Amino acid sequence: VEAVIDTFRQLAEITGPDSMGWRYDPIFLNETYTPEVHIQKFTQIAQALEGYTHTCVISFIDLYQKVRRNFPEAQAVPKEKRLSLGKTMIQIAAAHGMKVYPCGEGTELACYGADCNGCMTQETYEKALHTTLDIPKKQPLRKECACFMGNDIGAYNTCLHGCKYCYANTAYIGILFVIWFVIYDPIATVNLFQQNNPHQLMRKCHFRKTERIVRALQNFLAKP
Repeated sequence: VEAVIDTFRQLAEITGPDSMGWRYDPIFLNETYTPEVHIQKFTQIAQALEGYTHTCVISFIDLYQKVRRNFPEAQAVPKEKRLSLGKTMIQIAAAHGMKVYPCGEGTELACYGADCNGCMTQETYEKALHTTLDIPKKQPLRKECACFMGNDIGAYNTCLHGCKYCYANTAYIGILFVIWFVIYDPIATVNLFQQNNPHQLMRKCHFRKTERIVRALQNFLAKP
């Protein structure tokens, strides 16, 4: 976290605080990540980024099908907890010169001072670029989203971090296998990805196909 904050500050010094924003998400609750822990972590980051940004986006965990499969113990955050946490985070952000923009959370936090009109709207782009834009209308990615020109970056099933709450990976087990393989034999892994399409290769890591990719990798390493 410290390295990311340091990089954030360096970028803000180049672009200015209007062009920078940070996200605190997904917010979920369990024995480790209690409301108190979230408030503590949020406060630490807000303090560290004061003066470097005016924008903070928050969202609570969405239980997509992939998330339910990879993170079955995850639970939706109850409304009373969302309101309590949201209100406190909005107050903390304001104390450090930031406005909170909930992502896909409706308008339930607007009464506490959150801007619920979208976290990446045309106004956001214009503020970051310090100009006005004449841009076409576009349908949102989902009905809860008011953002403009939203688009995923990268490819699904290619991230090796293995976060259980992430919706971008089909199978957590397959990703764990690849992480193990990278640690076990990184040189062979580099060669493997150089000679194969990484996106297609990672898609094979679906939990029902883990044995197949194991055999494929073993056969690859057996080649002279």
